[in-house]
Amino acid sequence: GDDDDGTLSLVLKSLHSTQLSAPLRKVIAKLLPFLTYGQVAQSKELASYFDKYVNVESLGMMETFQKGNKSILMTTFVETAISLPPVSVCDNLRKELIQNGFVKKVLMYLMKDAPAKPAPWSPALYSKLEQQSDEKAKSDLKEEWRRYFNRPGLAYAIKVLTGLCSKHSQMQMLLAESGTGGADESPDLLTLCHWIESTSDNTSSGITTNDIGILAETLLDELKQDNQVTAVKVNLIRKKTRERKREIAEERRSKALVGMSAFGRLVGSAAAEKSTLATSANQPISGAPAPSDARSGSMLASMFGLSSFLSSSTQSRASSSAKDSSAETKAKPAWMAEMEAMDDEAFACAVCQEGRTLQPSELLGLYAFIKKVTISSAQGGAKSDIDGTNMLIALPKSLPLALATGEMSNLFRKGKTSADALLGSHALSAMAISSVGSSRNNYYITTVSAGNAIHCSCHTKAKAADRSNPKAPKSEWEGATLRNSRVTCNIILPLVSSKVSEVPLMAVEAALADVNTVVTNTL
Repeated sequence: GDDDDGTLSLVLKSLHSTQLSAPLRKVIAKLLPFLTYGQVAQSKELASYFDKYVNVESLGMMETFQKGNKSILMTTFVETAISLPPVSVCDNLRKELIQNGFVKKVLMYLMKDAPAKPAPWSPALYSKLEQQSDEKAKSDLKEEWRRYFNRPGLAYAIKVLTGLCSKHSQMQMLLAESGTGGADESPDLLTLCHWIESTSDNTSSGITTNDIGILAETLLDELKQDNQVTAVKVNLIRKKTRERKREIAEERRSKALVGMSAFGRLVGSAAAEKSTLATSANQPISGAPAPSDARSGSMLASMFGLSSFLSSSTQSRASSSAKDSSAETKAKPAWMAEMEAMDDEAFACAVCQEGRTLQPSELLGLYAFIKKVTISSAQGGAKSDIDGTNMLIALPKSLPLALATGEMSNLFRKGKTSADALLGSHALSAMAISSVGSSRNNYYITTVSAGNAIHCSCHTKAKAADRSNPKAPKSEWEGATLRNSRVTCNIILPLVSSKVSEVPLMAVEAALADVNTVVTNTL
């Protein structure tokens, strides 16, 4: 009763006259909420101290505060809010902080001067129709985000709201609904926090997020804790961004495949064949190959990166010399030359930021994501489609004149020999019977990577650190996803250099065994 009421008042009065050390201040900050004993009157008294001594506009100056009673009181109450435990004793204090306007002040400070659009260097936050093409608008928006990220006290404001909303449904609903339905274009709290958590530093423009991305992510996680309504809202916002990231990844992969001359020809082979046949019809050439030979030559040229050579040599076949043709066939596809010329130092560990030069004995690997896909035999999923049997059997009887060069003739002759051997074997007939009589699906593994490398040893250490984190323990691949630029991953593909390597053979075998285990479990 009276003793309980006096305990809180005595502690609060002592804060005015006593010089507290930092460790003692932290102890008192954690003790204050429990001195209310969950009673409304004492909770209201303590909440009034928050409103009186915490100047929200001065949150950014807490690190540079000089010693004094007012600064000690403000720091104490801010630490109390940050470390407020999610227990029923503190529920009345949270309600009083809502009623006296303290929560609204912190919220308004966080939302103040927030840009109306996401950071322009985070394309996943924009839909296809929302992409900005105006360079001046992009530059202005970058400056808005620079000023916002440089605002002092943002980290403390997010931490305070995180501590206050922990497992408290009323506080969670208040924050989740803040900013919605307004007439202005300012984003609501959930959207703003998602923009921040999905935005990284822009080194080219010298813009840094000051490490508030992980704080915004933690705030969203606390808002959805044990609250189905807010969880649906947060998950919906994050799902939209994940789907957009998947679209961007698909677009980039398609562009990369089209850029590879060995495969880009196949994408538009039908249109190219139509153009070639039309040219042959309008300008007949003596000794020209039949349409079937032209199609076969087009496919062969596509597979060996010689599509451009095919068109040029078809038009000038009668006047082209063997020397020019031989020089043309020796040209490598652009993507192959780029891969061969790639320096080993293009890959650096996401943890220690060192590559093969400084860590030659450490095995590097790429974070990747694999999943099982099902391909029916009718869609090219049969074994004969995968191992090239059908391609060999489909070779024409003779090589088109457009490709009749020394190197190409040798390749064709070897392929034709293998095809004849297959046609005369019993294995082919048995394979055909099994493929026709079997309607089962074929299962394969598809792999995609964002190109982020890591040492296998660094991944092991980071995994142990993530699991032993007392505040926010993470599973192996949750932590790996953060190190992989927030791209989902579930495997590490080892990078074995073709050059002299000091990586122990046991490390390579262990990494390959891990890959085999993951693939086996996935299948």
